[in-house]
Amino acid sequence: MVEQSGYNFLSDEFSFSKLFQTETRVCENKLSAYNIEGVVQHMDINKYIAEIRSIDWHSYTNEVPKALISLACAEQESKGGIYQQGNSDVDLLLNAKIANDMLSSIGNNHAGCYFPIVRDALPFIIQVSLFGNHLVARNCAINILVDLYYFAPSCKTELDIRNYVKETIKKTIEENEENFVKFAENDKRNKPLIKNLLLITQGNRIRNL
Repeated sequence: MVEQSGYNFLSDEFSFSKLFQTETRVCENKLSAYNIEGVVQHMDINKYIAEIRSIDWHSYTNEVPKALISLACAEQESKGGIYQQGNSDVDLLLNAKIANDMLSSIGNNHAGCYFPIVRDALPFIIQVSLFGNHLVARNCAINILVDLYYFAPSCKTELDIRNYVKETIKKTIEENEENFVKFAENDKRNKPLIKNLLLITQGNRIRNL
């Protein structure tokens, strides 16, 4: 077992609550007022954390599992909620810090690139985008998927990783399009995110939301 920053992510004795000792709320496996009944099969946070613990992260920074857990537990949107997209200011229901921390843990958000660790992290991000227990968590994950699709590997020779990321994200969208559309219909603040997501597979043929 490898100790990282005082924490052993693979130890049975490790308490994940330590990751949130500076947070004001504890990550709980609960439903929230933002849940879309009949659309989302809610994820089990405890199982999600157990799956993260099953991966040997020792060759990577401990920021990756921390970021994945924070992503799944996101409930509080960023203050102001206004983000720049292209030439427009868009009001989005997500937490910019959590999204940025996730992207920065698996790559360089400012440079628009990701590291090989994206292979292990992407399935967890997709899981939150589809089954997150709170709309803020799901929207953060959806926003991350869009960014990752247009990002590039940190090394230009890692074409297999680039293909994996793009094909996995496209397949996720294609197989779950109707659920993503329902997310947009549930709250108008979701629409800009979902439109950006559907552009990946539909291009100029994007359906009206």
